[in-house]
Amino acid sequence: MTDAEHRRDGDRGKATLRETRDRGRMVRRRNVAAVAMLASLAACVSTKANQPPSSPSIPTTTVSMGQRVETTAGNIVVVYSLLPSVGKAPGANMVLVAADIQACAGAHPTTVTGVQRTLFVVETPDHHAWPSVAAVKKPELKPALFAKPKQCERGWVTFSIPQAQKPAYVVLNSSALVKWRIP
Repeated sequence: MTDAEHRRDGDRGKATLRETRDRGRMVRRRNVAAVAMLASLAACVSTKANQPPSSPSIPTTTVSMGQRVETTAGNIVVVYSLLPSVGKAPGANMVLVAADIQACAGAHPTTVTGVQRTLFVVETPDHHAWPSVAAVKKPELKPALFAKPKQCERGWVTFSIPQAQKPAYVVLNSSALVKWRIP
């Protein structure tokens, strides 16, 4: 016998309504519990097949100092030399080194074809990349956009590195990853 049957006629409607409401809550709780259980089971399943493929890596080319390199975008870049010390850098035991760099547009420059010092780093034997800093050696490599084919810019790019480290490479990180080996 339900609560409604035990009650007087006037209270039966309220009891039936209460029982219906209680059953509805119970059903909702069971549904929520079932969804939570399914979600926890799904979390245990490997989703590697559903993940997007990792982005392709940029091919790396290692060349000798002074060698011309054509990037994947068709531009030509050369690191002619590296001066091992052009001054003391701010910071404890830091020195400034400078690379003589030339970049030229290829046959089909786009609106974003150009060069700037921030595209270059010096890599030390411990695989640490040291970014360029404000120019010390003149003439500096100035930022430039190349509007015409074979348009070039050449200058010095300065880097701050630890005095105890000998630079291993000058690295271009652009449409290509090119490393010029420092002798």
